[in-house]
Amino acid sequence: MRIGFTRELAFALFHALTSEEYLDEIVLSNNDIKVISNENTNTEEIYEYPKGPRWKWDDKKMQWVAYGPRKIALKTLKCDIITKRREEFFKEVEYHSICVGIKRIVHCFGVTRNPDTGNYMMVTNFANEGDLASYIKKHQQELTWERILRLSRDIAKALRELHRKGLIHCDLHSGNILNHVTCYGITWTWIADLGLCLKEEASQTRNQVYGRFEYIAPEVHRQKLYSKAADVYSFGIILWELTSCRTPFSDMTRDIALELEIIKGKRPNIVEGTPPAFAKLMQDCWHEDPNLRPNMEDVYKRIWSFSNSIIKGNRKDRYGFKAAEEDRSFRLQSMTKQINPKSTYGRILSDTPIPSTIRSIMDSCCIKDSTNNIKKESKATENQKLLFKCSDPDCYCKGKSGASRKYKSGLTSITKWISNPDANRVQSGLTIR
Repeated sequence: MRIGFTRELAFALFHALTSEEYLDEIVLSNNDIKVISNENTNTEEIYEYPKGPRWKWDDKKMQWVAYGPRKIALKTLKCDIITKRREEFFKEVEYHSICVGIKRIVHCFGVTRNPDTGNYMMVTNFANEGDLASYIKKHQQELTWERILRLSRDIAKALRELHRKGLIHCDLHSGNILNHVTCYGITWTWIADLGLCLKEEASQTRNQVYGRFEYIAPEVHRQKLYSKAADVYSFGIILWELTSCRTPFSDMTRDIALELEIIKGKRPNIVEGTPPAFAKLMQDCWHEDPNLRPNMEDVYKRIWSFSNSIIKGNRKDRYGFKAAEEDRSFRLQSMTKQINPKSTYGRILSDTPIPSTIRSIMDSCCIKDSTNNIKKESKATENQKLLFKCSDPDCYCKGKSGASRKYKSGLTSITKWISNPDANRVQSGLTIR
């Protein structure tokens, strides 16, 4: 199979800020392909790129020097899917172009199209350790506090940089955080899947609920607006996941009842032995009132301070991390806790309308807001509580949902290019070569 970034097939090779923003023509055989996931409309494949992406310019030979053999991942968009999904795919490419230069965001080299199938493909870094959930499961015995803080710091730095670019991730969870270990044993942590990102100024227009509900902020559950504070909440849940080596609420049945409990203020229990400063950070991040949550600038500074207190040569144990490391039994015990067999990794929510009966319960939940100091007490009746076992076939609380339907409104300039790929024009932030 031949995949090339020709004018007819290629789109969105980013402006030249670094050499890795270029991807030369790739010649692959079927033996190079390994499918690692297949979810309805998207597939992600691993390719061995023998020559590798362009690395640096050789002034003497007047040509680019290739990086060398390297594995890359291709996220494929099937050509026969609906327009909105295609629109979302290329919107994600646009967000990657905004994030060029952020080392903790998975790097997108560009977009190509398979001439045999017509499918568009996003070319990105390959993470050999998989997502954070898999990484925790594989390395749980090795997760010292020093490593937990390093992972937390890397994720916080990536999210901070994303927010600095005026973007809100909107779907942050351990499945969208990737880890890669280099040949030198250095672990890189990347935030991935920018498909649901929103520009900060556009965040006022979306009020649907997307993603895994255990990571979603209460105000988003109530279909309030997405904000940077909602990302901070999700980050706080990820911090808990690192300390417990478990997915949140994995010992409980994930259903509409748990969802309502989260809205009313339920949070994961702090793992015994967690240093108070780290526990306080988690609690601040998942505070019920989004206005009282810290921003990622503050979060990153606090984690950096924690990391400095535990590095070699620092005799002071200011925050108690060294003492906590001496007795790791609190984490080992949490790893062996029995998981509720009815619990799944997390139901994917979509923009399906919430039934009015369930909505009335959500609206009656206790809400605290520092701006107007309003507090509503729960008024759910016994009849309403029975709705937790709703048998309505149209109710979204019954059964398992498939992959998230991440639809967006309006046609973007990227989608317009798809309908007219031969047009020789420059798009905002992206260039056709």
